[in-house]
Amino acid sequence: MTRLRLNPVMFFCFCMLAVALGACAQKAPFGNDSKIPETKSISVERVIRAVPAPEQSLSTSNHYRHYVHKVEPGEVLSIAVYGEEELSRDYAVDAGGIISFPFIGSMKIAGLSEAEIASVLTAALKDGYLKNPKVNVVVKKYEPIYVMGAVNKPGSYPYTARVNALKAIALAGGYKMGANQNSYKVIRGEGAREKQVRANGDTRLHPGDVLIVKEGGVF
Repeated sequence: MTRLRLNPVMFFCFCMLAVALGACAQKAPFGNDSKIPETKSISVERVIRAVPAPEQSLSTSNHYRHYVHKVEPGEVLSIAVYGEEELSRDYAVDAGGIISFPFIGSMKIAGLSEAEIASVLTAALKDGYLKNPKVNVVVKKYEPIYVMGAVNKPGSYPYTARVNALKAIALAGGYKMGANQNSYKVIRGEGAREKQVRANGDTRLHPGDVLIVKEGGVF
């Protein structure tokens, strides 16, 4: 009988294959009771929070904030009382800040806004004169602005909405030779209410403001 002789290399490979198959047989297949290796879950919210928020730019222009004008002596108001033509006309504010209104008489309204004057007139007209008055008040002519100092034509100029220092200087004929074009001063208010502020070209002026342009140097 002829014996089968195994090549040593083939025998070694056969043994290694048997060991590997035995190890696989001992491992349980994935099923309901099998534990699948855990993976780290990434929270979307955490990712969003981790991303830096874009920087919010702050507005650098504060010169045109909403401005509520207070009526001053020398101004002219256009007052309309709906349905009452004889009451609807222009009223001049005298030096004492007073207007004379039909039925009501003299009223001091300086220092009040257009809306406040309308409310005062409405209440006064309701008191025995009109049943349901509707009043609208608009400043028709403002107190002028004044441009002084190192400008070619110093003096008073009509106030217009949103006028700033540079526009006012242009109205006054521009700078004189030697004027400091970066240093201005604004005087606002009168008496106890007067205040002086340093200004630049974008500074918005109010009715009655005095703008002074420095001649050389700074304020």
